[in-house]
Amino acid sequence: MKEPEKAGFLTAASDTAYDALWESFRKGDTEAFEDIFRQYYPVLFNYGMRITRNEAEAKDCVQSLFLQIWERRQFLGPTTSARNYLLASLRRSILKKIGGIRQVYTEDFPDFQAELSIESKLIQSQAEAENARLLKEAFDKLPARQKEAIFLRFYEDQDFDEIARIMNISTRAVYKLIYKGLDNLQSQLGKNNIDLAYLLLLLLTSLT
Repeated sequence: MKEPEKAGFLTAASDTAYDALWESFRKGDTEAFEDIFRQYYPVLFNYGMRITRNEAEAKDCVQSLFLQIWERRQFLGPTTSARNYLLASLRRSILKKIGGIRQVYTEDFPDFQAELSIESKLIQSQAEAENARLLKEAFDKLPARQKEAIFLRFYEDQDFDEIARIMNISTRAVYKLIYKGLDNLQSQLGKNNIDLAYLLLLLLTSLT
């Protein structure tokens, strides 16, 4: 199956619409399966590249996932979110391939890569550019799991329960990861008088 050429991420509305195809896909509708593949491949590949910087490995894991769910479609249950199911399945697949599932719960594994761009539309002055640079430096210092949770929350627009299912941890653990990450950023940037509201705006517009 040909890979979609244009990357992007899903909104809640589009995710809901494509969830409606899940039942048709489970019944063997090839057009529904191809539609799901085209819609979800970009976000899955983007997420996969955060876990492993190996492009060929990320592509292979995404394609293998789609092949697996097609072959096992009759055994799959209904889902309230196809996107979350696929993200969680891809995460498990990559972790198992590159490090072993037993390492999922360690603080520094996986080496999640979420980057901040200083080309944000929010930046309109030299002072704002400097704030964005400082935020990027602080964000790069966060533990990988804090980066992943923040990425899923602010870039993929996942709620805390959804992140918990994707990362295979408790909702309470997700809260701790995100708020500890934000607290770490605030602590590092506090001396530069960057408040939390502005920090969140930069996160929303700068994650790539």
